[in-house]
Amino acid sequence: MYKYKIDEFLENLPVKLNRNLVSEIPKILNISYNTFRNYCKIPLKSKKDIPYGCVRKLEILFDMKNGELCNFRVSGDHYMEVAKRASLRRKRRKTISPEKKETDLEEAESSEA
Repeated sequence: MYKYKIDEFLENLPVKLNRNLVSEIPKILNISYNTFRNYCKIPLKSKKDIPYGCVRKLEILFDMKNGELCNFRVSGDHYMEVAKRASLRRKRRKTISPEKKETDLEEAESSEA
């Protein structure tokens, strides 16, 4: 299975329309034909990806809703959750840092003696 449904969409078109689109899409995306074919063949679990602008242009071209071209689900945390986690990490570092500085000073003093 591929990461994007590009070939799936193109295969459902009549042959003549498919050929015309396959030659025109790289021009629309301003990429080479080989790059376009590589985009079509990205494996589902690959770290490779298509630039967001190209994905959106393809979704518009194929009359798809935002995110419909993907064969995978994109998920993430709300920005407030990310900010809370970052705040907690900073607080933990602050409580650990003074102790570490004290031990560093003791080690420095003992090495000078």
